[in-house]
Amino acid sequence: MGREASVTLADDSRNFAKLQVAVGLVCIAVLVLEYAGQLGLRPTAQPFGQLGEATSYHSLRYDLVGFWLPGGLLVVFGVGLRRVLGASWLSAGALVVLTVLGMCTFLLGLLPYSPDSLQTQLVRQAARALYLWSPSCAAFLAGGALLTQRRRGQAAFSVGCGVLMAVLAFWLTAFSATSVDAAPVEIATPWYVGTAAWLLQQSAVVGKQRWSRLVETPLMVIRLLAAVGIAALAAYVTDIGVPLLPLAIAQMDGTTQVATLDEGGLQRHFRVYRPNRISPSPGLVIVLHGAQGTGLQAEIGTGFDAQAHRLGWIAVYPDGYRDGWDAYGCCHHAGVDDVAFIVALIDRLEATDRVDPNRIYVTGMSRGGMMSYRLGCELSSRIVAIAPVAGNMATRDGSAQEVGCRPARPVSVLAIHGTLDPNAPYAGGYSSVGQGTYASFNDVIGVWREIDGCAASSSMSVSGRTTTTIWPCRAGSTIETKVISGGQHYWPGAPVGAPRLPWATDTRDVFDASTVIANFFVAHRRTGGTAVSR
Repeated sequence: MGREASVTLADDSRNFAKLQVAVGLVCIAVLVLEYAGQLGLRPTAQPFGQLGEATSYHSLRYDLVGFWLPGGLLVVFGVGLRRVLGASWLSAGALVVLTVLGMCTFLLGLLPYSPDSLQTQLVRQAARALYLWSPSCAAFLAGGALLTQRRRGQAAFSVGCGVLMAVLAFWLTAFSATSVDAAPVEIATPWYVGTAAWLLQQSAVVGKQRWSRLVETPLMVIRLLAAVGIAALAAYVTDIGVPLLPLAIAQMDGTTQVATLDEGGLQRHFRVYRPNRISPSPGLVIVLHGAQGTGLQAEIGTGFDAQAHRLGWIAVYPDGYRDGWDAYGCCHHAGVDDVAFIVALIDRLEATDRVDPNRIYVTGMSRGGMMSYRLGCELSSRIVAIAPVAGNMATRDGSAQEVGCRPARPVSVLAIHGTLDPNAPYAGGYSSVGQGTYASFNDVIGVWREIDGCAASSSMSVSGRTTTTIWPCRAGSTIETKVISGGQHYWPGAPVGAPRLPWATDTRDVFDASTVIANFFVAHRRTGGTAVSR
């Protein structure tokens, strides 16, 4: 009798070990398929805010591998994980959450093929939110179920993953949903990997075969690496959380708002900062991000909120479409009109905030600087001055003259550039990012001097590594350049940026570009069709 019971118990243990192996392999398959879809089958970056939209890049193969198959496997993973964790309301909750995640994953691959309607939009928004938040909820519930089984180590790991995933999901959704790119799989990877390794290791412990002993140590190493991944995730959360904290406070008290407007059938996103003490007729500064960036990144990277606060003006940070702005000679998106978007944005803020139409300005970094030049050319009736940083203006062949810039009114220009910029070469030629040929900085400024009818003579001053040159021009406009010797591709004086070694030579702190640009804008106001410089 006792022998039969022991045999039955051994059989149950082996069956349970097989279940753990199957569930662990399903978890790994989810990761492999999602990463294969995101990294191997996706033609271009797809922000979280565009998931499920027909305007996104979708193909049957991409949706099958990246959404439909992982969606089904997530449901299977949830069923198997509940059996491993035992019957409890916590494990049942984990099953429900993983089932919801699987359904939302499947839906986001299916919705692009559905007719667009209000109902479809509501389903899409709900699916995105659940797609982002479900992994952290599943990790919490699984951790609780593990704790009831006294598996404290794995429980702590799972709950820790849940906390960090929830914090990161909050930052991403609260500030710039359009910047999230495949967020759930990237955020949840340490939890998936650690959980799969734990399941496989448990089955190896139960097994008596030689192979099980051989894989136990590597699986322990994988679990340790997953823990390291969690530590890295914690560091990343801290890294983005510190600079975002002032923005979080501003957004919670209403001084910063995230909004959308429909332009050309597309939902375009933007952030607006309004200081608590705002002028009766405030100036408006439009700050454009670089390639693959977002308005949030521009807000953090330039720190222009502080200048808007100082002046009592409004700062707006629009999001480009997909990889960025449609600048001259670069990066055209069929069916997208970025100039019309900026016009609609100006119209809205003039209507809602009584923005001074004679104090509308544009600045931007990198491709945002390139777009600043284009807006100066095409919206001179609305824009008084532009301030491109590390930008360029040229055809794809590198000609500044053949762009066809013919503004109806003079536009003042403050151009900031580094002589060692690899992305937008100061001397022109090929860029390190491979987006056509660039005109030299002097050629671009020469075109604008001709456009604005500037005097041949100029004033020049040198301060440290920065050479400032100013030309007085027609109708009170001004062309000013600040060339940084040894400067590279960055926003001078940026409040946040890449870590720098104490002994490294760096020129990004030569001056605060945001303050310099704001002061330049203050000095240029259009009056009666004439730009007034003072």
